[in-house]
Amino acid sequence: MLIKRYRLSLFIFFCCINLHLLSQVTASFTVDSLSGCSPLIVNFTNTSQNASQYTWDFGNGTTSTLTNPNTTYTSPGFYTVKLIAQNGTDIDSIIQVNYIQVFDLPIADFTYSSVNFCEDDHLISFNNNSSGASSFFWDFGDGNSSTLNNPNHQFQQPGDFIIKLKAFNSNCSDLKTIGPITIFPTPIFTASSDTTFSCDSTNLFNFTGSSTNTTITNWLWEFGDRNNSTSSSGNISHTYNINGLYTPNVIATSSNGCVDSIILGAITIPSLENYSIQSSVNSGCPPLNVNFDILPPTGIQNVNWNFGDTNTSSLGVSVSNSYLNTGNYSVSSQITDNNGCIQTVNMTGNITVDTAPTGTFSVTNTTGCPPLDVQFDVVTDAANSISWDFGDNNISTNLNITHTYLNSGSFYPKLTLTSPNGCSIEYQLDTINAGLVLTNFMANPTSGCAALEVNFTNSAPSSATSFFWDFGDGNTSTDPNPTHLYDTIGEYTVIFTCSDTSGCTSNYTINNMITTFGEDDVVLPNQDTIYACSPYTFTADADNIGESYWNWDFGDGNYASGANVTHQYNESGSYTVLLNADAPNGCMYNLTNYAHLEIDNMNIDLNIIINDDCNVGTINVTNNSTGVIQHQWNMGDFNGYNTPNIQHPFNTSSSYMVTYDALSNKGCLVTKYIPVAFNCDTNASPVVNPPPIVVDMPPDDTIILGPLTDPVTNNVITQTCGPELVNLSTPFGSASTFLWDFGDGNTSTDKNPTHFYANAGTFDLTHYATYSNGDIDTLIISSFIDQYILDASFNLTKNPLCNQAEFQFSNSSN
Repeated sequence: MLIKRYRLSLFIFFCCINLHLLSQVTASFTVDSLSGCSPLIVNFTNTSQNASQYTWDFGNGTTSTLTNPNTTYTSPGFYTVKLIAQNGTDIDSIIQVNYIQVFDLPIADFTYSSVNFCEDDHLISFNNNSSGASSFFWDFGDGNSSTLNNPNHQFQQPGDFIIKLKAFNSNCSDLKTIGPITIFPTPIFTASSDTTFSCDSTNLFNFTGSSTNTTITNWLWEFGDRNNSTSSSGNISHTYNINGLYTPNVIATSSNGCVDSIILGAITIPSLENYSIQSSVNSGCPPLNVNFDILPPTGIQNVNWNFGDTNTSSLGVSVSNSYLNTGNYSVSSQITDNNGCIQTVNMTGNITVDTAPTGTFSVTNTTGCPPLDVQFDVVTDAANSISWDFGDNNISTNLNITHTYLNSGSFYPKLTLTSPNGCSIEYQLDTINAGLVLTNFMANPTSGCAALEVNFTNSAPSSATSFFWDFGDGNTSTDPNPTHLYDTIGEYTVIFTCSDTSGCTSNYTINNMITTFGEDDVVLPNQDTIYACSPYTFTADADNIGESYWNWDFGDGNYASGANVTHQYNESGSYTVLLNADAPNGCMYNLTNYAHLEIDNMNIDLNIIINDDCNVGTINVTNNSTGVIQHQWNMGDFNGYNTPNIQHPFNTSSSYMVTYDALSNKGCLVTKYIPVAFNCDTNASPVVNPPPIVVDMPPDDTIILGPLTDPVTNNVITQTCGPELVNLSTPFGSASTFLWDFGDGNTSTDKNPTHFYANAGTFDLTHYATYSNGDIDTLIISSFIDQYILDASFNLTKNPLCNQAEFQFSNSSN
């Protein structure tokens, strides 16, 4: 029983001990910052256990009973923090020695200085008054910064800028802010004068200026002539008073003290020339002709003259004026120089025109048949002298006089009055018509080639009633305005006479008025008749006949122009060559017999019918040719005929070339070729492109039956004499297209062509015929033409002389 009690007591003792241990107070805390710069604010977090009351001692002279207090450390150093935690009588404490460290804080401070605060102006100096710092950072507020102790800075644009200085030591920093500083804009302004050029040195130049970004309170104008002026507004005027070249400028100061300047455009005031007017005379009688000159005459662009008598001129520096009336006249000119400056120049002194004499006059009995008495009267000052000029080589100084006109004519009397001072005036009096007066007549034309038709026009007074013309060639007319034909070469004097109802008669003669001429005589030698075979080329040379015009008529419907011409006759016949050419006097030569030609008169006309029936192949020819004296047919199968007409059979298994030679009585030979082809091989199958038909010409001595002979020499003709004109007929008449290759470089697509072989040589003939289905027939004739050519040629050298000419001929025939 005792043992059980002991065990229970021991159990209760241990429980009490454990309960005491579990309720014991434990003091503890944490902080958010163990060190920092002054002022350092530290927040304390209480981590004590089982406590309900707290006492804090922060070591900086401040305490707190809050559970989680904070405190501010303002002085640098180390601080010991103590916390007492209590729960009733149970107390616990914790001391953290030198637990909080407070660093020394630098002091940022600065000042600045500048003469003004304008953009792009002087530097602003910043003075660093900071303490306890080892480095610095400046922020000028315009995007620029510096790390200098005492920087200078220039602001590039206007505005308000806050300046900041941050001072650093090894642990802490301090910030100083000043501002904003206002940077004022540099003036943006324009200035100009109302003109940069003036001819007048007293001209008032008006200057204006204005700013677009600020208010200008002071304008300092420097005019370039050592004169300056200021104004509070942008408007000012200035007079230079002397010629020269000036460069003004202006300095503008804004209301904020910001300054800028600009140079204005140069001002030109040119020097004016000292012009004067010089006159040839200063006084005289009317009409008084005076010459005026500007001195000096250089550097002048234009002059406007005022002569003082309502007359003006702008002709230049030297002019003249005629003063017609008595008076005194002031002369001036408005001169525009090369700079465009205008000045008025007055001539020194006046132009004085003396008084001219005056008078009244009368003329009585001005018309009639001679002798005609005419009365002349004048009333004038007795001091004036008088002179009558009656217009018929007679004069008088009497006051009043009767003058007799003995001859017919129109007379133009004049009266001259002269004053004692030597001034004269002349009066033109009424015209005196004594008799019927003729002064001229007209003819058109007055020269030309005979026969020349001339139209005459009279210029007689309207009082004329009868007319008589003597044309100078023995012919006359009484028509007022006749037409006359001069048909003979010569020069003719024409006389025209007319009368009026008063019985007055007058005539007028024009010597050698009409000239007619003809072409010079051209005597050509008797022309031999030219006999030739066609084609024949005729050559003419007429340099020594015409001047610049030649017109040829060859008699065969063809014409040409030029001094040296050629023409080819391709047809037989008789031809006369005509020439019209101009003569040196402008008339025409009409040569109707310049040359006569007889071209062989053969005309080949064959009516050919070919029967290409494969059973019976024949050729029938009816010969209608004319001018042929010999005929020769070669049938191409070793048969031939000498007759004009033929009928000949062929073996249709071959093809043939029929040749017809015709000879004229002048020895001209014409050959015609007639291909004859038969495609009659009944055993052969048709082919698209059949082989060519080749016709080999046999030797000449085997094809000529009854040979042709030369009608002049009677020699046998064994060769062809070219050049040769060949007429060809296709043997493939049903083909659609044709091609002939003549072997001399020439071709033709005609069905039945004609070709002229102009050169000597041997030429093969090839002929292609194409049908609509594409089939082609070919004909080849070797040595188709084998000809030689006698080329008659000569050279002519001319040496024209007066009335004769030398001609040298040299034979160049081959």
